[in-house]
Amino acid sequence: MGAQLRAAIFVGANLHNADFRGSDLREVNFESATAERTNFGQADLTAAQFPGVNVQRALFVQAILRDANLSAANLRSADLRSADLTGADLTRTRLNGSLMDRLSIL
Repeated sequence: MGAQLRAAIFVGANLHNADFRGSDLREVNFESATAERTNFGQADLTAAQFPGVNVQRALFVQAILRDANLSAANLRSADLRSADLTGADLTRTRLNGSLMDRLSIL
């Protein structure tokens, strides 16, 4: 089991290569953070805030991103296999080259 960080504030943080596997990150604010190559696999990111965040090449395998705000986020080459993005805001999100097998968005 990962860290319990519900509603934490990482505004502007450098989280490059961080490992949040299996963590409780519900309602966390990542606004203006850099999280390239960060591992969010199996993390609960329900209602997390990622507006405009660079999470390029990050791992979201089996992550829960229900109702997350990913508007204008850079998710290029991210691994979103089996992630749950039900209700997530993907407005202007960049997903070029991302892996999206078995992705849930409805």
